[in-house]
Amino acid sequence: MKNIIILSILFYSTIRICFSQKSYELPSDLRCETNITEPINLKKGFFRTSLGYAFAPIDSYFGDSGKTRLMNNGDLWLSGVSSYTSYYRFNASYGITDRLNFGITLWYSYGKETWLLSEELVPRNEIINIRRQEYRKGIDDLNLGVSYQLIQHSDFYSTLEFDLTLPTGSSKSDTINNSNYTQIRKPISSDDYKADFGFIMKKVIYPFSLILSPSYSYSFGNDKWEPKSTYSISGSGGVLLNSWFSLSNTWSFDYVPIMTSKETAFKNRNIHDLYTGVLVNQQVKRFRFSENIKFPIAASEGYPSNMSLLFSIAYTW
Repeated sequence: MKNIIILSILFYSTIRICFSQKSYELPSDLRCETNITEPINLKKGFFRTSLGYAFAPIDSYFGDSGKTRLMNNGDLWLSGVSSYTSYYRFNASYGITDRLNFGITLWYSYGKETWLLSEELVPRNEIINIRRQEYRKGIDDLNLGVSYQLIQHSDFYSTLEFDLTLPTGSSKSDTINNSNYTQIRKPISSDDYKADFGFIMKKVIYPFSLILSPSYSYSFGNDKWEPKSTYSISGSGGVLLNSWFSLSNTWSFDYVPIMTSKETAFKNRNIHDLYTGVLVNQQVKRFRFSENIKFPIAASEGYPSNMSLLFSIAYTW
């Protein structure tokens, strides 16, 4: 709740500061246009590349009574389970026309999870300490995207989005057993084809912009999981403080009606997560530097409750 109050005060304070600004002039080089005023799609012939880094630590989880340090592993509540994941993302997008864009996204991931467990054997009056490490390392699945801008006005845009994720990522796995710990390497790839359909609407009321994006994702399933659907909605409200600096409040909500395992009798229903965050964009001509911090507000039991960070640099050719 404290994070929400701070974000709300910060966002609405900037609105009051900039309320008197009514108009703006486009730069002579449209590749330098700000993220607040630009259309959703790139213009014809524009090419944008970006390199990003994301970091997500995990050591607390959502439970019945709020956040907890205990992880729900089926019928067991486990303590001492912590992890972190680092992502390196490369994205490239090209404007085929002013309305039609094509993009490609590739991730490199490294994640490590440590399990520190204590098991008490009452009949033998003995306590066994178990240490297990799980990690993932390698190139993740490939994402291909196409977007088409339906409405294109000076202050309102709407775009249809279609993304296809291909299971091209690393599938390496192995297990090493030592006297002190067990080390397990898990695959990076989800081994699952996924299709995403989305609709983005953007309204510019200078120096502000409002974005709303509902979407639907379908995972086709694999040897471990049945196919599943995910319904999402996200949005943001941003303000341009000057010609090179913008501040936005972001939020997102995801809902999965049911997720079913093929290996066990496991079924999980009504999976959800709700996030808010702050996005800062700084621009130097064609360069764009972004910092995004996300805070989980609510989620299903066992879902991580830690914040995550994303940094990226983009250049428009």
